[in-house]
Amino acid sequence: MNETTKSEQPYSFTSLDVAAYIKWTGLDRRRERKLLQELWTRYPVCLDQATCGHSEQMFCQAVYDQLYYLFERGFVDEHSDLNLVRDPAAFPVHVLSARYYSLELYLRLLTLHFIVTPNLPYVRLDADYYMRRLGFRGLTPGLSRALLKAAVALGLRVARENGFPCDVQGMLEEKLILIGLTASYAASIRLRSGDCLQGRGGAEPSTDSLKS
Repeated sequence: MNETTKSEQPYSFTSLDVAAYIKWTGLDRRRERKLLQELWTRYPVCLDQATCGHSEQMFCQAVYDQLYYLFERGFVDEHSDLNLVRDPAAFPVHVLSARYYSLELYLRLLTLHFIVTPNLPYVRLDADYYMRRLGFRGLTPGLSRALLKAAVALGLRVARENGFPCDVQGMLEEKLILIGLTASYAASIRLRSGDCLQGRGGAEPSTDSLKS
């Protein structure tokens, strides 16, 4: 099965994504329950109904089932290998190819974090450092394109430190990037304008320009 989705379609977070976020952030049971309630009541449009169900009870049970799956796989916290989360049999559809799974999942987790964390418009990342943490040998043109492609599909904006759009060459040269929700995506899920990475300067990289 082809493990890609059309970037024009907004990504819907699966029960496995939500479970991985809970493990990745180390939420205790009280905050875990609060997170699930918030996602279901405030951001249902962001959830994949096929894996999250059609009621809050079904959603919670689906996430708890995936938490058990992650426990069995040994994915326990932010230091665990993100590739342990991958379940191609039950969750075969991805934005990027399987070789970039850890990068895509990291960006999914960041996106969820922006959605549920008020007053966090962006984070500053050393792209080369994080590629190494994700198991790659460092930032390459291919990884830069993959990061930007996944960002488009997830509703993320990638910018240089001065706030201007970042392309592949800019990322390779500067390494340090800003990443946050796009204004349009934030508006579509009714977040405040201050909860996104505001655009500045020229156009963002197009999907066609990111094809390898």
